[in-house]
Amino acid sequence: MKKYIIIYTVSNLLLTIIAIKLSSLLAIDTSTTLNAAVTIGASFVAARWFTNDHVRIPSQSEATSFARLALISSWLVSILLVYVVLSASALDMIKALASNLGLVLTLMISLIISLVYYFVIKWAFAWYAKQSIQRLH
Repeated sequence: MKKYIIIYTVSNLLLTIIAIKLSSLLAIDTSTTLNAAVTIGASFVAARWFTNDHVRIPSQSEATSFARLALISSWLVSILLVYVVLSASALDMIKALASNLGLVLTLMISLIISLVYYFVIKWAFAWYAKQSIQRLH
């Protein structure tokens, strides 16, 4: 799965940068929906590579493993982009929000979002692998 996580990570990063650039050019607000679309797109790219390499759909354990690692990758890409994009004053504001209550709320929201993203990634990877296999036959 390492190869497909690398493909997912690169795709996720590139699609995120493209989405940020497009949203700033079009003066639209980026949202969770746009982030979910990027995540699905990156999962599709990785699924396509998987099916091209193995000519089969991933097993349940492979899809689960991929989803877990892709979720971790998504968080790392997000943290990297926040660090690169945000100014020092914004980072200070984030640190101030990390009070006990802020930290608990942030962790709870992050857990819920992570669960949603985990299932979206797993579904997208498996679904697009099935679509890719059908196109190969």
